[in-house]
Amino acid sequence: MDDAAATAPSAEAAGNAASAGVSGLGDDHSGRAGGGGAGSGDAAAVVTVFELDSGSVETLKTSVLGRPPPHVRRVFVRADLAQPEQALSALAAAGHDASRPTAFVAEGLIGYLSPEAGDDLLCRLRSAAAPGSWLVLTVPPSPSWRDSLAVRGVRLHHVTYEEPEQTLARARTQGWDTAQLVSTEAVRVKYGLETQSFIYVLART
Repeated sequence: MDDAAATAPSAEAAGNAASAGVSGLGDDHSGRAGGGGAGSGDAAAVVTVFELDSGSVETLKTSVLGRPPPHVRRVFVRADLAQPEQALSALAAAGHDASRPTAFVAEGLIGYLSPEAGDDLLCRLRSAAAPGSWLVLTVPPSPSWRDSLAVRGVRLHHVTYEEPEQTLARARTQGWDTAQLVSTEAVRVKYGLETQSFIYVLART
């Protein structure tokens, strides 16, 4: 994704928040993880945000996002989320504590991974998710949307195209048993957030 953001959805999960995204070109798998890491202090007061990225957009993100607020510590981690095992290892090496609740945010990511890599990532995130963790995931474009854009000369660069129900089934198969579909409108009403028109998969351990 072009602008990944990760925060703990509640004080309970403030110990760790992890997110993953991908660039708009589909060849720069990136991500962000926020949560308590080694030396982060009181988890209720400090959230460490780990940015998982290939390294090509760190400077841009820093210039656009600016300095984080005092209660946020940002850590850039070079990783390729198309290789989930390596990415999770790099995250752990950077100080992510898998024993504490984590908010994993994968916005605009799964569609840029092959189904196999996407399933592997979901599985490994679940294995690294302590009780009380969350998964927030945007579903890839549907084949019908891809085709409607193609008629107008717009070409998407995703690898995976599927219906929301298929993404939901994949998340549940990989261990996110409580996963459910949530619309952008539902997010807007519940949290007062203005977001792009996504359909989310939301799960909690």
